[in-house]
Amino acid sequence: MRSKGSISKLEALLEAERNLLLSGQFEGLESVSDHLESALRSLQDRPLPQRDVERLRNLAQRNQILISAALEGLRDAQARVRQLKKVSGTFSTYDQIGQRIDIRMNEAQLERKF
Repeated sequence: MRSKGSISKLEALLEAERNLLLSGQFEGLESVSDHLESALRSLQDRPLPQRDVERLRNLAQRNQILISAALEGLRDAQARVRQLKKVSGTFSTYDQIGQRIDIRMNEAQLERKF
């Protein structure tokens, strides 16, 4: 019977993890991860019904898809920030004969809008 409570706890933690991922509250994931790890350890040496194992596996896979999507989004955002930093520090133009010229600018040279 204790396994049922542990399984319910795991399901609740996986649901909490999903909610954090969907809401973008990534700072809460570490705590949930620690609790998930502890709950999994408590079930480590116990046989579980296949039905429960499948349900937990499905919930974990659903969350893994969300984690992968969040990581991809973060990588895309980092790439965009790098691109914007690069663009904001360089001005490209062409000279009289059509050669490209990259002009580096420091922040003091950038136009400011008032």
